[in-house]
Amino acid sequence: MNNKKVKNILCFSHYDFNNIMRNNNWINTPPNGVSCISICSFNTQNSLKHWFNDFVLNDFKMVRNFRVFNIDFDDVSPYWFKNHESECYDDALNLYNNGKIKQSNAYFSHVNISGSNEERVDIFHALDYEEAFNLTKWIDWRIKQDETIYIHCELGASRSQGVVRYIIDTYGEEYDIKLNPNNPNNTYNPHVTMMLKRAFRYNDINSVINRHIWKT
Repeated sequence: MNNKKVKNILCFSHYDFNNIMRNNNWINTPPNGVSCISICSFNTQNSLKHWFNDFVLNDFKMVRNFRVFNIDFDDVSPYWFKNHESECYDDALNLYNNGKIKQSNAYFSHVNISGSNEERVDIFHALDYEEAFNLTKWIDWRIKQDETIYIHCELGASRSQGVVRYIIDTYGEEYDIKLNPNNPNNTYNPHVTMMLKRAFRYNDINSVINRHIWKT
């Protein structure tokens, strides 16, 4: 018998996500019981914007819209990098851990498309470690709440599904995770999943170290 608590992780296209928010009259912020991860891109058309703001006006002060995580990165997979072996990810993580965040992020903001011309495309930005650490911390915080998490990217088929795959693999033993039955997790972006797993493992290792130091 499955006694695990059900966790709804529902992935949609940008168009369907906006329609759901609009039809439920969720205009300024999601209600209690709902959290949202909105994935857009710096390179998409103007109509593909985040539905909610990161911050909302409350008593004439801007306060964090804590049930919303907006993030902008492109649908880039590992094979797009000129050096797409593990050294690329390890070197970038070492730079990040040594406080050289800008240099670390550069690995993912300047993408070399594989091919005979090795064309350099500076406008593409893949998920970087700074973003991955922030997103994994937010997910870990919200996943423990009694909430349904809505996720979208442009098509709901790659970047957002990479986040879904990460949640399934990381929290599937603890929760009975239910997905959007009309959008199964078949085409997830491996770079997104890998970066989030790397960030989670590093955070988890550090938490163990910190607990040990605290006890001693």
